[in-house]
Amino acid sequence: MKEINWFPGHMAKSRRELLSSLTRADLILEVCDARLPSSSRHPDLDKLFRKKAVWTILGKADLADPSCTEKWLRQAATKDMVWLALNILSYNDLMDLKRRLLDYNQQYIFIARQKGKKVSPLRIVVVGIPNSGKSTLINRLIGRKSARTSNKPGVTRKLAWIRGGTDFEVLDTPGILPPRLDTFEMKRNLAATGAIPDDILPIEEVSFALFRQLLIDYPDLIEARFGIGIKSKNTFALSVEESWELFQQAALKRNCLASGGQPDLPRFFNLFIQEFRSGKIGRISLEWP
Repeated sequence: MKEINWFPGHMAKSRRELLSSLTRADLILEVCDARLPSSSRHPDLDKLFRKKAVWTILGKADLADPSCTEKWLRQAATKDMVWLALNILSYNDLMDLKRRLLDYNQQYIFIARQKGKKVSPLRIVVVGIPNSGKSTLINRLIGRKSARTSNKPGVTRKLAWIRGGTDFEVLDTPGILPPRLDTFEMKRNLAATGAIPDDILPIEEVSFALFRQLLIDYPDLIEARFGIGIKSKNTFALSVEESWELFQQAALKRNCLASGGQPDLPRFFNLFIQEFRSGKIGRISLEWP
């Protein structure tokens, strides 16, 4: 998979602006993708936010393998880190997060009243990689559509504080990726979930690489969704040729047909990626602690 050096100018500018905005923040909400909690962490987290309280939100938890997510949460707890897994679109999950935030703000309310100062809303900076769900979370928190949302990365370009009644003041920030992505697994995972624009990496490479990984980690889900039979019990040992044969069989089973009864692979490359992203294949995690 080719080298990626995708760091648009708005990302570099936003990183500089973010530094000047942190002085107003009471709390950092880092929004990650629950399917890849390691690759989707904010690249500057330790450097920029070490003096601020940080909560890590594992968004899209309804798409991730729940047993894997639970292991990530247990690992974070052993390090006294606040990690929360939630479906941002779930009312119950949203109410739980709001309750936690309001409870957290009580310390600042107490200090303000002790000093005879005006009680301010909890000032929250929301950060994350592109297409992680930051803007959706902000809109849900403040109760109206103020932050632009899209299923494509790179929509938010400017930093903007948004007031949500008397409870919250939230800073929406553009998604920022590391200037370089050096490992094959990170490239595959970020591309598969849509954090990297689809035109940056060859979709055929991403799709087949993801298929091979799911053959190893979730063979039962692949068999069930695409109606193929995996003869080998040791899917880890499947060769590239054997995996490619299964990929073509899956394309035929899903009626992705070209002339002469051959598999329509360009169509299936896209279909497979979209079915993974939407959760139609099943609840899948790409990274385990």
